[in-house]
Amino acid sequence: MRLLRPSDAPALAAAYVRNRRYLSQWEPIRPEEYYTEAWQAAVQLIVETAREELGLHRIEASTLPHNIGSQRVLQNAGFQQIGMAPQYLQIAGKWQDHNLYQIVLHE
Repeated sequence: MRLLRPSDAPALAAAYVRNRRYLSQWEPIRPEEYYTEAWQAAVQLIVETAREELGLHRIEASTLPHNIGSQRVLQNAGFQQIGMAPQYLQIAGKWQDHNLYQIVLHE
């Protein structure tokens, strides 16, 4: 097992396209771009840029608790859940809880 790389984007996009109907019962409705190579490489590319070019120590991300698709993208890119922040962001006019994730780039 290893972290995804941008070079994995074609295979990952193809797998999502192949399994789209089956996965639809658990995943949110996604834009068509989600099923492209460019979309699948985006998070990993951000992680690599933060590590290699910016020299950042860590990246933090958050998702709404019911946004399983975004959580899966983060986890596939190596993020780990570190907690939950109550009333973290105002979304759709309401303060909503968010799951918090991080990836440590340099130990």
